[in-house]
Amino acid sequence: MRILFTGLLLLLPAGLFADQNHAPQTAEYCGDCHRAIYEGWKKSVHATAMESRLFQDALKMAESDFNGDARKVCLRCHSPLAASSGDLALTRKVSWEGITCDYCHSAQEVAPTRVNAVARVEFNGVKSGPSTDAVSPVHAMRFSKVHTTSLLCSACHEYRNALGFQVLTTYSEWEKSPYAKSGQQCQSCHMYAVQGKIVDVRVTTDSSDNLNVHRMPGSRSVEQLNRAIQSQISTKRQGDKVKVVVKLTNAGAGHYVPTGSPMRKLILEVRLDPFGDGSASSAFMRARFKTKRENRCSASTWPS
Repeated sequence: MRILFTGLLLLLPAGLFADQNHAPQTAEYCGDCHRAIYEGWKKSVHATAMESRLFQDALKMAESDFNGDARKVCLRCHSPLAASSGDLALTRKVSWEGITCDYCHSAQEVAPTRVNAVARVEFNGVKSGPSTDAVSPVHAMRFSKVHTTSLLCSACHEYRNALGFQVLTTYSEWEKSPYAKSGQQCQSCHMYAVQGKIVDVRVTTDSSDNLNVHRMPGSRSVEQLNRAIQSQISTKRQGDKVKVVVKLTNAGAGHYVPTGSPMRKLILEVRLDPFGDGSASSAFMRARFKTKRENRCSASTWPS
């Protein structure tokens, strides 16, 4: 009976699914058809933004200090669907899904303001996305220009607090970078196209062979870090010692490395193990690298 119902559902005109009172759907629901995208998203930091133990602990501290106001501010980005749909008590499963499918694909526009950008979201069953020719028999579709630009990301990846202090500056870092001037968007690096089916072959064989990565690799990706940071190491013997200089250049990231929270630092460990027996000496550097800028590690000297 369920199979028959699904078959009938696929035959209904897409326009019938536009509903101003459409309830937000869970990512798992979307994954029934968009399996590859769903599996990638599950591995993303977006998927765990609300459930993260670190965030939960920080939220408790913020609520203790600022009462209920903290929840409104924090959920705006850690569970934007809950914030925009009024479920601040997190009574629905979908509200625990962090930055979930139905939030991003219900965004209509992002309006820059004097303080913080604001996303306008409508949960009406019409899905917004970057494709101009997308057609679905299950829900209505609309092309969204903002989904092709970094502005979509600015609603969360740029934040100024009530006192005017810039807490998160990723979007403005990009905006001032050569990447913005050349037209490279956040999606160019974090949601690049790969081979895969947008719609699972169990649903239809008539689907695009390319999809955008929804794992959205960032600072936790070794591949992304290697692409962003170029390193050069030079050594010079000075008597009975060896001087080691490490030069790091942010050559591939359209923002500072690391970016986001001001608490973040890139940690470089240089290890010298001349005898290969594990008795290595180490030197550490913690820093933040601007776009297309070079930083030189403070020279460290070891016995030769």
